[in-house]
Amino acid sequence: MMRIFEIDLDREKIFVQDEWLAQDELAARIRDKVDKKDFSDLSLLSEAVERLQTVLSESRSLEVRLTREVAESFTKIAQKTGEQVGAVMRKVLQAYLTTEEASQHLMDPEVAAKLAAAAAAAAEGQPAGEGLTSLADLEGGGAEDKSAEADKGKKKKKS
Repeated sequence: MMRIFEIDLDREKIFVQDEWLAQDELAARIRDKVDKKDFSDLSLLSEAVERLQTVLSESRSLEVRLTREVAESFTKIAQKTGEQVGAVMRKVLQAYLTTEEASQHLMDPEVAAKLAAAAAAAAEGQPAGEGLTSLADLEGGGAEDKSAEADKGKKKKKS
Protein backbone atom coordinates (compact mmCIF):
# COMPACT_ATOMS: atom_id res chain seq x y z
CA MET A 1 0.00 0.00 0.00
CA MET A 2 1.37 3.36 -1.02
CA ARG A 3 1.65 5.90 1.78
CA ILE A 4 0.32 9.43 1.35
CA PHE A 5 2.81 12.19 2.02
CA GLU A 6 2.27 15.92 2.21
CA ILE A 7 4.65 17.75 -0.13
CA ASP A 8 5.69 21.40 -0.13
CA LEU A 9 6.49 22.16 -3.77
CA ASP A 10 7.86 25.62 -3.03
CA ARG A 11 10.44 24.44 -0.50
CA GLU A 12 10.87 21.05 -2.21
CA LYS A 13 10.29 19.17 1.03
CA ILE A 14 8.15 16.26 2.18
CA PHE A 15 6.51 15.77 5.59
CA VAL A 16 7.76 12.52 7.09
CA GLN A 17 8.37 11.45 10.68
CA ASP A 18 6.77 14.67 11.98
CA GLU A 19 9.10 17.04 10.12
CA TRP A 20 9.72 18.61 6.72
CA LEU A 21 12.73 17.08 4.94
CA ALA A 22 14.46 17.80 1.62
CA GLN A 23 15.88 15.11 -0.67
CA ASP A 24 19.42 15.53 0.63
CA GLU A 25 18.21 15.32 4.24
CA LEU A 26 16.33 12.11 3.49
CA ALA A 27 19.35 10.63 1.72
CA ALA A 28 21.57 11.52 4.70
CA ARG A 29 19.14 9.84 7.11
CA ILE A 30 19.05 6.71 4.96
CA ARG A 31 22.88 6.59 4.77
CA ASP A 32 23.15 7.13 8.53
CA LYS A 33 20.69 4.32 9.27
CA VAL A 34 22.47 1.91 6.92
CA ASP A 35 25.87 2.81 8.39
CA LYS A 36 24.52 2.11 11.88
CA LYS A 37 22.77 -1.08 10.67
CA ASP A 38 19.50 0.41 11.93
CA PHE A 39 16.95 -0.67 9.35
CA SER A 40 13.89 0.63 11.17
CA ASP A 41 11.87 3.09 9.10
CA LEU A 42 14.23 2.59 6.16
CA SER A 43 11.38 1.71 3.81
CA LEU A 44 9.43 4.78 4.95
CA LEU A 45 12.37 7.09 4.27
CA SER A 46 13.10 5.41 0.96
CA GLU A 47 9.48 5.69 -0.16
CA ALA A 48 9.40 9.35 0.92
CA VAL A 49 12.51 10.31 -1.05
CA GLU A 50 11.24 8.41 -4.09
CA ARG A 51 7.84 10.12 -3.92
CA LEU A 52 9.41 13.55 -3.47
CA GLN A 53 11.70 13.00 -6.46
CA THR A 54 8.78 11.86 -8.61
CA VAL A 55 6.52 14.75 -7.67
CA LEU A 56 9.27 17.33 -8.18
CA SER A 57 10.27 15.89 -11.55
CA GLU A 58 6.64 15.80 -12.71
CA SER A 59 5.68 19.25 -11.40
CA ARG A 60 5.31 22.09 -13.87
CA SER A 61 5.70 25.83 -13.48
CA LEU A 62 3.16 28.17 -14.96
CA GLU A 63 3.54 31.88 -15.45
CA VAL A 64 0.47 33.93 -14.65
CA ARG A 65 -0.14 37.64 -14.93
CA LEU A 66 -2.36 39.21 -12.26
CA THR A 67 -3.68 42.65 -11.51
CA ARG A 68 -1.94 44.41 -8.65
CA GLU A 69 -5.01 44.00 -6.43
CA VAL A 70 -5.24 40.25 -7.00
CA ALA A 71 -1.50 39.78 -6.48
CA GLU A 72 -1.67 41.78 -3.23
CA SER A 73 -4.59 39.63 -2.08
CA PHE A 74 -2.57 36.46 -2.58
CA THR A 75 0.37 38.02 -0.75
CA LYS A 76 -1.81 39.06 2.22
CA ILE A 77 -3.35 35.59 2.48
CA ALA A 78 0.11 34.01 2.34
CA GLN A 79 1.39 36.29 5.08
CA LYS A 80 -1.59 35.54 7.33
CA THR A 81 -1.38 31.77 6.81
CA GLY A 82 2.41 31.55 6.84
CA GLU A 83 2.40 29.85 3.45
CA GLN A 84 4.20 30.67 0.23
CA VAL A 85 2.21 32.66 -2.33
CA GLY A 86 2.54 29.72 -4.74
CA ALA A 87 0.92 27.39 -2.20
CA VAL A 88 -2.03 29.77 -1.79
CA MET A 89 -2.42 30.01 -5.56
CA ARG A 90 -2.36 26.20 -5.91
CA LYS A 91 -5.12 25.91 -3.30
CA VAL A 92 -7.26 28.43 -5.17
CA LEU A 93 -6.70 26.59 -8.45
CA GLN A 94 -7.46 23.24 -6.82
CA ALA A 95 -10.65 24.66 -5.34
CA TYR A 96 -11.71 25.90 -8.78
CA LEU A 97 -10.96 22.51 -10.33
CA THR A 98 -13.49 20.95 -7.94
CA THR A 99 -16.30 23.20 -9.17
CA GLU A 100 -19.03 21.92 -11.45
CA GLU A 101 -18.02 24.46 -14.10
CA ALA A 102 -14.46 23.18 -14.25
CA SER A 103 -15.49 19.54 -14.23
CA GLN A 104 -17.81 20.12 -17.19
CA HIS A 105 -15.09 21.84 -19.19
CA LEU A 106 -11.86 20.22 -18.12
CA MET A 107 -12.30 16.68 -16.90
CA ASP A 108 -14.67 13.85 -16.29
CA PRO A 109 -16.87 13.97 -13.17
CA GLU A 110 -15.05 11.06 -11.48
CA VAL A 111 -11.76 12.99 -11.50
CA ALA A 112 -13.54 16.11 -10.21
CA ALA A 113 -15.05 14.08 -7.36
CA LYS A 114 -11.61 12.77 -6.36
CA LEU A 115 -10.19 16.29 -6.44
CA ALA A 116 -13.09 17.54 -4.31
CA ALA A 117 -12.41 14.84 -1.72
CA ALA A 118 -8.70 15.69 -1.64
CA ALA A 119 -9.45 19.41 -1.32
CA ALA A 120 -11.90 18.75 1.51
CA ALA A 121 -9.25 16.72 3.36
CA ALA A 122 -6.76 19.55 2.90
CA ALA A 123 -9.27 22.10 4.18
CA GLU A 124 -9.69 20.02 7.34
CA GLY A 125 -5.94 20.05 7.92
CA GLN A 126 -5.46 16.47 6.81
CA PRO A 127 -2.73 15.57 4.33
CA ALA A 128 -4.12 16.41 0.93
CA GLY A 129 -2.74 13.27 -0.58
CA GLU A 130 -1.24 12.67 -3.93
CA GLY A 131 -4.32 13.85 -5.78
CA LEU A 132 -3.30 17.42 -5.21
CA THR A 133 0.19 16.89 -6.46
CA SER A 134 -0.46 14.55 -9.34
CA LEU A 135 -3.56 15.01 -11.45
CA ALA A 136 -2.32 12.18 -13.66
CA ASP A 137 -2.73 9.79 -10.72
CA LEU A 138 -6.38 10.81 -10.45
CA GLU A 139 -7.09 10.57 -14.15
CA GLY A 140 -5.44 7.17 -14.42
CA GLY A 141 -7.04 5.76 -11.27
CA GLY A 142 -5.30 3.55 -8.78
CA ALA A 143 -4.07 0.02 -9.24
CA GLU A 144 -7.38 -1.29 -7.92
CA ASP A 145 -9.28 0.65 -10.61
CA LYS A 146 -7.02 -0.71 -13.33
CA SER A 147 -7.34 -4.32 -12.15
CA ALA A 148 -11.13 -3.94 -12.00
CA GLU A 149 -11.11 -2.66 -15.59
CA ALA A 150 -8.96 -5.61 -16.65
CA ASP A 151 -11.42 -8.03 -15.01
CA LYS A 152 -14.31 -6.38 -16.88
CA GLY A 153 -12.42 -6.78 -20.14
CA LYS A 154 -11.86 -10.49 -19.47
CA LYS A 155 -15.56 -11.03 -18.73
CA LYS A 156 -16.58 -9.29 -21.97
CA LYS A 157 -14.22 -11.51 -24.02
CA LYS A 158 -15.73 -14.66 -22.47
CA SER A 159 -19.27 -13.56 -23.35
